[in-house]
Amino acid sequence: MTSVKDTITQGEPCRSGSLLQSILDLFDGKAPSDFPAGIGKIERATIEAVRVKFEDETDEELLARIAKEEGYATEKGSFALRVVKDGAIVARAGSRSDVGGRFDLYVYLFPPEMGKISVYQKVVARREGVLEPSTGKVSFENLYRFNLKVISLVSRYIEEKYGGG
Repeated sequence: MTSVKDTITQGEPCRSGSLLQSILDLFDGKAPSDFPAGIGKIERATIEAVRVKFEDETDEELLARIAKEEGYATEKGSFALRVVKDGAIVARAGSRSDVGGRFDLYVYLFPPEMGKISVYQKVVARREGVLEPSTGKVSFENLYRFNLKVISLVSRYIEEKYGGG
């Protein structure tokens, strides 16, 4: 699924050092931008998932603490840490079986291409008020609110771990 426009790699032309701007650029297919300290790469792993590759392993304890403070639940078992909202995963730490292993954090956002999302993600979108159940119309206000809250969680993690964000 990854194409040149679906990947941002450190050292390419820069416009901003924020995670939000990097993700917006990625979704818009624009020229890649610089990203916050500690991040080596940002790419779309799937239509619904953004993979943030850190320069070191994800600190699951720090992420779990921040997630709880931001009102999310967390789950961890025989799998890597998951950040959950009403039963739906909004972010998860990478595991040994993922491309970047424990250096990855997968962030599940509503993409601009809402017509291409999975049935599961459509159910979550309806529950979050992003998709109107009767018409299927997208509420961009609710889409942006959901995505910004998740991006804010990851930005706070970056700020606390690396001092930027």
